[in-house]
Amino acid sequence: MIVQPDFLDHWKTRLLVELLEDDCAPLYVIRLWAHCQNRKTHRFSMGCFNMIRAVCHAPHESEKFKQALIDSGFIRIEGQEIVAHDWDVVNASLIANWENGKRGGRPAKKTHGYPMANPSQTHREPIREEKRRGEKKKRASKSEIADILDPIPESRRKLIDTWLKYKAERNERYKPTGLKSFIKKWSTVSNADFEKMIEKSMASNYSGVFELRPEEKEPERKLKKTQSV
Repeated sequence: MIVQPDFLDHWKTRLLVELLEDDCAPLYVIRLWAHCQNRKTHRFSMGCFNMIRAVCHAPHESEKFKQALIDSGFIRIEGQEIVAHDWDVVNASLIANWENGKRGGRPAKKTHGYPMANPSQTHREPIREEKRRGEKKKRASKSEIADILDPIPESRRKLIDTWLKYKAERNERYKPTGLKSFIKKWSTVSNADFEKMIEKSMASNYSGVFELRPEEKEPERKLKKTQSV
C-alpha cells in the first residue's frame, strides 16, 4: 500500500478533518486503504458500509461518515458499490503483482537472445592469458626502461634501479610516461637525499617516494672562495 508523503496535508485530508471535526480522520482513511489491500479489492457492496466504518474505527454515525468520505473524495458510489477512489491507480504495481501471482508468477524477462545465467564452463586460461597480454602492453619493457635511464648519470641511475627493483618485488611497475615523470620530479634532489628517500620508503613499505623533512636532509656544501695573492 502506498501513502503519498503529502497525505496528511492534502486538501482532501484536511477537508475530511473539517467535515468530521475529528483530527483522527486521516487514520480512518489509512485503515480503509489497509482493508483494501487485505481484501485485495477497492470495491465493496453498499451493505458493507457499517463493516467499513467498524474497520476504520470511526466513532461517527454511518451516514455522516459516508457522506464525509464522499464529499472529500476518498470514496465514490457506483451503482450498488462503494469504491475507494483512485486506490487502484496509486497501487497499480501491487495489483499487477496479484494478477501475476494468479498466473503463476511474474512474466519472464525478455533477454533478446542473451543468456541470463552464468556459463557452465569458465574459460580460465584464455581469460588469464588475455589479461597478461594487456599487462604487457601497459608496463614498460626492459628496453624502454634502459632507453629512459641511459642519459642519466650512473650514480643516479643506480639509485633509480634500486627503486625499480623494489617496486617489481611489490608487483608494481611503472609505465614509460610515469617513469619519466618520476625521474623529472626528483631531478633537483641531491643523490644523498634521494638515496635517503628511497631507503626510508623501502623500510616503511611505502609504494612511493616522499620528500625528506628539513632536518633529514644532507647539509649543502658551501664552496669557499679562495682569494688570490
